[in-house]
Amino acid sequence: DHPSAPSGDGHIEAHVVVADVLAPMSAANLEGTARATFTNASVFGLAIENAVVDAAASGGIVRVNALDVQGSAAKVSAKGTVALIGEGQSDLSYLIDVADLSMFQTLTPHTLGGSAHAEGRITGPAGQLKTAGTLSSNSLMAGPAKALALKSKFDLAIPVNDLERTTGQMDL
Repeated sequence: DHPSAPSGDGHIEAHVVVADVLAPMSAANLEGTARATFTNASVFGLAIENAVVDAAASGGIVRVNALDVQGSAAKVSAKGTVALIGEGQSDLSYLIDVADLSMFQTLTPHTLGGSAHAEGRITGPAGQLKTAGTLSSNSLMAGPAKALALKSKFDLAIPVNDLERTTGQMDL
């Protein structure tokens, strides 16, 4: 087993329609609904106590009715729409609470510590996503950066859905 391999107990109910089974698989020819629940799970070595995902896809748009993940290190929730292709608009609200950033140390070569809380919205068409919101942290340690307390607004643009090309600003 690879350390990042997911494990745990779960249940998935899905209804998927493929518009053209001979066409290449893409968001354009898929629609359906899915509801997944997981307990006592692990992904990338991170413990997940409970997770629920309830979503529907049609016309390249995913409607997230509920995304709620709770673990010992973090709590994540989201609701709204995400455009995967075309000119449809994304509008997804999210909330992320991390009690101990060091629990995510295995995901980065940089030292992590402290707690963090982020709230925001992802908007825009596929390939031109933007996110804006607020970030607060206590006893933050991220690589060489350290802060006893941090509260900031952020506004980021993710061109062509390439996280490495993300640009934006934070008000510190």
